[in-house]
Amino acid sequence: MFRFMSWLNLWTLRKKKKLCVLSYLADRIPENREYTEREFNEVLNGLHTFGDAATIRREMYDYFLIDRKQNGSLYTVKKDRLSVEALLEKYC
Repeated sequence: MFRFMSWLNLWTLRKKKKLCVLSYLADRIPENREYTEREFNEVLNGLHTFGDAATIRREMYDYFLIDRKQNGSLYTVKKDRLSVEALLEKYC
């Protein structure tokens, strides 16, 4: 039981950090334009060293920080996205 609880605490901590980073990235991308997938990846790559813009982009979409057209052709940063505090309260 102790190992499970330690793992659960670690997982939650990682999730909190991930949400903070995703929110930080969203705050640094201009909201007033649409980006193609390629452009959005380029912007993301300029903001991180993780090396996988697609994963970050998907996570940002999953947590409602960005919107995309149904076919995935255009991306925008949501103006009404949750603050980092609200994200942590909702998902952690």
